[in-house]
Amino acid sequence: MSDMAEQKNPPPLRFRRFGGPWDRCRLGDAVQITMGQSPDGSTYSNEPRGHILVQGNADLQNGWVKPRVWTTQVTKTARPGDLIMSVRAPAGAMGKTAVGAVIGRGAAAIRGNEFIYQLLVKMDWDGFWRALSCGSTFEALSSDNIKNAEITRPSPEEQAAIGQFFSQLDELTLLHRHRLDKLQTVRRAMLEKMFPREGAALPELRFRDFSGGWDTVRLGDIASEVSRTDQASQAPVMMITAANGFIRQADRYSFDNAGQSLSRYIVLKQGELAYNHGASKLRPYGSCFALEADEARVPYVYHCFSVRAHNPYFISLVLNGRETERQLRRLVTSGARMDGLLNISFAEYATVRLRLPGREEQDRIAACFQELDTLISLFRQRWDRLLALKKAMLERMLV
Repeated sequence: MSDMAEQKNPPPLRFRRFGGPWDRCRLGDAVQITMGQSPDGSTYSNEPRGHILVQGNADLQNGWVKPRVWTTQVTKTARPGDLIMSVRAPAGAMGKTAVGAVIGRGAAAIRGNEFIYQLLVKMDWDGFWRALSCGSTFEALSSDNIKNAEITRPSPEEQAAIGQFFSQLDELTLLHRHRLDKLQTVRRAMLEKMFPREGAALPELRFRDFSGGWDTVRLGDIASEVSRTDQASQAPVMMITAANGFIRQADRYSFDNAGQSLSRYIVLKQGELAYNHGASKLRPYGSCFALEADEARVPYVYHCFSVRAHNPYFISLVLNGRETERQLRRLVTSGARMDGLLNISFAEYATVRLRLPGREEQDRIAACFQELDTLISLFRQRWDRLLALKKAMLERMLV
């Protein structure tokens, strides 16, 4: 430990076999830190030629370096087992590398153990690094920012025990993440095969019981706009996210942020649909979902509607598909509004053309995807709970 180390009280949760205070020191006194230096752009390649280049957070996935870009020029390097910190927006994001790599100016290599890694993850989640970098025009961390950061650490033996505990928890969390990713990959593949591709009359994969063509209809021919409000309604306040569909607004923001506008919220019934025409990275032209709950109050800016003689869940699958996205791309010509919503009215949305099979086939396809979505939701919940557990344990086991 550094001669400048200062003793501090230990965390509230601790392995029984350890006692005594923890020491406080500068991060630079505890580990070796190498700031990155970008190679010349002419040496970059998207093909695996030369050395893996880690430029920052874009090259980290699920806590590990994921090769994306290569370079033939060696500047600053990270060794296998080094910790990788993103030093530019988002400053402080952490990962590890299992292989040697060249590090660009958006990253730093830290030669530290598992305890140091988990401590740096906690500091990132606590917003420590963002607070340091927010004073600059461009969110970035300097060498001094990182080296002078004060940390609190126990004996090497206790560090090893804590590191092993969190490493095992990370492995379990990553296992659930991989299963979730595989299920989502299967879902995307099924969407590609069970719905007609562009220019095709029929899907590639179909249940044996069905034959014949799919009809083309305008959404407006089968849909009716829903605009009901009810100030006395006690239905949950919900919102739409591109990844998860309908969620409780309080689960996203820790409170219902509708405020005085709640009286204008639309009361949606089970089986009715809502189109959130807010652009997102996952769905740049908005997303549409059918409500599975009995009732909900949703933002009045959503385009809400019901469908006649068709399976609403199946309709939502079609409306979130690539063919619909291509049509919306042509409809949205003036970009986003000041409130972040795409400039598209319900009347314009209703002009979207859908290719649909008969109701019985719709029901069969919808049931298949609903079962898959239930399984995906289960693994997402388990993954979320493991992340929440890790955050709680970091707060109690590290200072």
